[in-house]
Amino acid sequence: MKKIKWKYLGVLILLKVSFISFAQSNIDSLKNLLQKTPESNQIQILIELSKAYKRISPQKTIDYANQALWLSKEYGDETNCANSYANIGDGLLLLGKLDSAEINYNLAFKIYDKNQDFTGLANSHLDLGNIKFFNASYDSAIVFYNKSIHFRQDLNDQNGLINLYNNLGAVYKKTGKPKLAIKALENSLSICDQLEKENQKSLALINLASIYVKQGEISKAMKYNFEALSIAKLNNDSYTESNAYTNFGNIYSHIQEYTQAINYNKKALAIDNKLEDWEGIITSYNNIGRIYLQQNKLDSAEYYLNKSLILHQAKNVKIDFETTTNNMANVLIAKGNLKDAILFLNKSIEANKNINDLNLAVSNYLSLAEINLSIDDIAKAEKNIYKAFKIINEHKLQEELQVYLLYSKLYEKKNDFIRAYENHKLYTNKKDSLLKIKESKSFTEIKCALEIQLKHDELSTLSNKSELQQETIKKQNALRNILFICISIILIFMILFVLNLRTKIKTNKKLHVQNEEIKHKNLEIKQKTEHLTSINKDLEKLSIAASKTDNAIIMFKPSGEVEWINEGFTRLYGYTLDDLIHKKGKTFKEISSNAKIEEIFQKAISEKNSQIYETDIISNDQKQYRIYTTLTPILNDKNEIVRFIAIDSDITKLKEVEKKLQELIITKDKFFSIIAHDLKNPFNSLMGLAQLLVHGFDRMSKEKVKYFHKNLYQISKNGYELLINLLEWSRSQMGTIKFNPEVNNLYALTEETFTLYNSKATQKEINLTNHTDPELEVLADKNMLKTILRNLVQNALKFTDRGGAIEISNNNSDEYTEIIVRDTGIGIEPENIKKLFRLDEHYTTEGTEDEMGTGLGLILCKEFIEKHNGIIKVESKVGFGSQFILLFPSGNH
Repeated sequence: MKKIKWKYLGVLILLKVSFISFAQSNIDSLKNLLQKTPESNQIQILIELSKAYKRISPQKTIDYANQALWLSKEYGDETNCANSYANIGDGLLLLGKLDSAEINYNLAFKIYDKNQDFTGLANSHLDLGNIKFFNASYDSAIVFYNKSIHFRQDLNDQNGLINLYNNLGAVYKKTGKPKLAIKALENSLSICDQLEKENQKSLALINLASIYVKQGEISKAMKYNFEALSIAKLNNDSYTESNAYTNFGNIYSHIQEYTQAINYNKKALAIDNKLEDWEGIITSYNNIGRIYLQQNKLDSAEYYLNKSLILHQAKNVKIDFETTTNNMANVLIAKGNLKDAILFLNKSIEANKNINDLNLAVSNYLSLAEINLSIDDIAKAEKNIYKAFKIINEHKLQEELQVYLLYSKLYEKKNDFIRAYENHKLYTNKKDSLLKIKESKSFTEIKCALEIQLKHDELSTLSNKSELQQETIKKQNALRNILFICISIILIFMILFVLNLRTKIKTNKKLHVQNEEIKHKNLEIKQKTEHLTSINKDLEKLSIAASKTDNAIIMFKPSGEVEWINEGFTRLYGYTLDDLIHKKGKTFKEISSNAKIEEIFQKAISEKNSQIYETDIISNDQKQYRIYTTLTPILNDKNEIVRFIAIDSDITKLKEVEKKLQELIITKDKFFSIIAHDLKNPFNSLMGLAQLLVHGFDRMSKEKVKYFHKNLYQISKNGYELLINLLEWSRSQMGTIKFNPEVNNLYALTEETFTLYNSKATQKEINLTNHTDPELEVLADKNMLKTILRNLVQNALKFTDRGGAIEISNNNSDEYTEIIVRDTGIGIEPENIKKLFRLDEHYTTEGTEDEMGTGLGLILCKEFIEKHNGIIKVESKVGFGSQFILLFPSGNH
């Protein structure tokens, strides 16, 4: 019933192989290169830094990858966007955040797939396979690994296939397919030999060793394990070393050398703790608990298995959960706690569904059957024994010994003593046979294992002796050097003593002079102290000012490394100094959002003068600011730059005001151009006509004089209308027109307006129709509403052909009262509609009978309607007429 647990040697080993000393050197050179490289070329360096930190700090892997992602998006680099997502996924995977890691891997996959990047697709399938492996979705992991292998083969990437075959072998081993596992692992070793990659063979060797232990081939297991261990130590690969110790523990457990088995598992546990390898820690706890169970030390077994289960839950790790729960169930059965044992067995059965470990399935069903028999539940016992026996027969497993024993107990409970005796006899015969085979095989294997261990110990002893001899020689050399140094020091002291006597007299003579100099220096020190006190007071005031100002102040070294920020910086941007360094970077150039910061910085260094520039910046809470920065170098007495101070001022509102002011200036210019043009033209016409009348009146016919008089009247009338509109508009802009809303009858106002223009309408044979509701009352400023109606009717008359029609109507709704002025005129081009209410466009055109407009009437209408919180809209179709819709809020009626 006690099942040996083999440690998971899967994919994560590839991510945690220890090359820390090399990685640190690589990181330092990459950081130096990053500082010297313009922002646009930093993406690849950031990605390499992200990769370098995988073995040291997963969080920094994520941080650098995020910086690379931000720059890749800014510069439209899709390939490096995908690479950045993949690196973020690696960091999250190492932190145990599998769901978040999978999201980022899928984002990378989509980009690689879109761009048909086969190298990227190979990496993505590997990454997604790792996620499935850690989530115990082994069938899916196999699919992803095989797809990645196909891509690698097409790319002829032999080096990439080494790791993939290792991963595939680990999955097959985990799912109880040793032949497929061995084939995959041997493929990995074969490629290593072809490429002469001895240092990459350790993972395949470790996995092979664990398979051969499980198959009982101890000599092979020891051979492969020692080879893997020697490669791991040569490469300072702590992770593989830990797995080798786990294999040794399993080997000694197999030959029932339990003390050695526990010692090796505890060695592995120590390394796993140092690496913070949660899967390894969980497995080590499980192995130690299982070995104590084999020794019947139930309390110790329960203690370690419980630690394993707690970590399973805390770290959300699914690997090996099925065997941990099986081991715990066996402990509880031995303690007589059958109810909880059943719960753990059911958990193990459920977890094993994805793994299909046949030996574990048999163990679970037989354990359940044993519990069923102990509580006289004969039906369930028989059912569970049959399930186990069926698996054994179908897959030719060598587990029938326990089945015969349980069938014997079952038939005894059913009072079928003949069949009980037959099964017990089968149990006894099989047990004796297996015992003889086991004793013979175990003796040979144990002897072989011990011989290998002895050779290893001899090599260790020789190595220790050599080291001891070297240490002795070093000590002797050190002692000799110390004696030589002591003698030399004594001789030097003797010489110095003689010289000291000779110089003592000269020294005494100089003492008096020096004392005088000291007095003078003390006086200088006192003066400087007073000066420093004064400076400190000024600095204290300056410190208060710097902390209270709303300007953001940042101080940094000539190298660019940020030293200090004030409270104003935190208030403006939302970053403390630690937040700023963690999220943006350590240097001023890294945290700056200005694309030309490198050029500005170098100019400040070369000219040693303040540099002023503006930048658009997004704060920590995603607010956008326009910032005015003064970057000032601080010089020492030698004219050397010792610090830089950058002072940021928020000019966002100032820029908005500046923009509005610019718009007002443009509007003003347009306004005056209208006045200059539209007032000048009528006066020029008036003067011209008047001059003709003065000088040629006597020679003109009566009809011609009448024609000139008519033109004088029309020009004067247009000039008057323009002047009235200009005055009304300027009064509205200056706010001198009082807004006095009152209740008005819309029908009466419409009739009044039509009366003003009846003559003109009759002259052009245009029909004026009032369709407004006689009962409708509108709350509005009467004079403004009359001005609006006059301008709209006047415009309609101007642009309606003879025989046409103009009507005013209304519609009511819950939100608005609509006043519609509709004509059958010539209509307005769509591109001109948007110009009607803009002063800066100054859109005007001639009427159907050459009537001239001022261009200000509709602008004045819009101003007055908006004072009522209303809206004016235009709908028009060329050749079919126009309608102007006035929307007054419902509160106005």
